[in-house]
Amino acid sequence: MRVALDTNVLVSAVATRGLCADVFNLVLAEHHLVVSVTVLSELQ
Repeated sequence: MRVALDTNVLVSAVATRGLCADVFNLVLAEHHLVVSVTVLSELQ
């Protein structure tokens, strides 16, 4: 399954250990993460 995560979820997943990190790790392990150019720009 393709999954797109919000910028806030990605930042929280990297910055803290919690639900967002758990979701991020699950997506990486079992799904295909899709990231848009807009999200990459916001992360930058």
